[in-house]
Amino acid sequence: MSIATKLASEKLPKEWIDLTIGEPYVITEALEAALEERYKKLLDCSDIPMLGYVPPEGTEELLDVLRKRYTGKMIVGAGATQLLGAAMYALKKIGRERICMPTPWWILTPEIIDASGLQWCTIENSDNYKPDCFLLTSPNNPDGKTLSQKELKNIHNWAAKDKIPLVHDASYFSPVYVDYPHTMVCGDVQIYSLSKMYGLSGLRIGFARVHNDEMYEHMRAYMEINSMGVSRLSQHVVTKLLKLFDEDEEAERRFVEFARERLASNRRMFTQEVNQDVIDCSKAKDQKGMFLWARVGIKYDPNKTKCKIIDGTMFGKPGYLRINLALPEDELKRAIANLNASIN
Repeated sequence: MSIATKLASEKLPKEWIDLTIGEPYVITEALEAALEERYKKLLDCSDIPMLGYVPPEGTEELLDVLRKRYTGKMIVGAGATQLLGAAMYALKKIGRERICMPTPWWILTPEIIDASGLQWCTIENSDNYKPDCFLLTSPNNPDGKTLSQKELKNIHNWAAKDKIPLVHDASYFSPVYVDYPHTMVCGDVQIYSLSKMYGLSGLRIGFARVHNDEMYEHMRAYMEINSMGVSRLSQHVVTKLLKLFDEDEEAERRFVEFARERLASNRRMFTQEVNQDVIDCSKAKDQKGMFLWARVGIKYDPNKTKCKIIDGTMFGKPGYLRINLALPEDELKRAIANLNASIN
């Protein structure tokens, strides 16, 4: 059983608030607000052309829409998690052995790498392991660290010059989280989460832009072996959404602005109202993204907070906590009240 499955399977008492799961509630609300009555029509799949098997790389309908926005060969997957597994599989198939990644890392990344047969190390100890490929996550989960456009270009050029395969986990590389074009090329493979991008997590859908022909063939084979493609229904809904935004750029702008403001508002509320002796937010106020990455407060007691929070140890960095800020505002207020009451 994976770490994520164990966390999700834990049942909490009624008064407890779950701050662990990466459910983008605020992004979903933003999409519904931007589309208004068109939101329900988006989820109506009665107009789907057929329900037969789909190609392992995705429906041609969705691929055509993605190609208008992004360069590279496309593969549609059941979320960024499956696509990251496909990328690790491809790296192993082309003869790579050791991948390097930054700290803190996403909670499932080590398990996904281990499953591929690759070894892994962090940037801090890379000199001892001599890695032959690299995993970059920007914006990063859990700490929200986002590299600038110039920094990404420099890393891309370095990897290309030294012929080091580079995978960019771009799960949060979208207009809601970055201020520069999220269509820029960085690395051999870039993995996007359409679920996180548009608040459609229940559809379990993402896509990879692959700029390496050899890795593309192996990733496509991985998809065929593991799933025979993503649900046609999920792909149909996303196709309709992207076409709608192509035709109505103002709706997409409203969506991005709503989501950004709600996330920023939730961050301000949490960092200003939570007792700093419980959650030390002194260095988290200027972070971006849907998570708060904060130090453990001097009076933090996980048994008294009535809030389920992931400890930083699971991300490779003890002494920190990751909190989902994309919750509905009233639920986040209840969480703050529970945390503050834990030391009263």
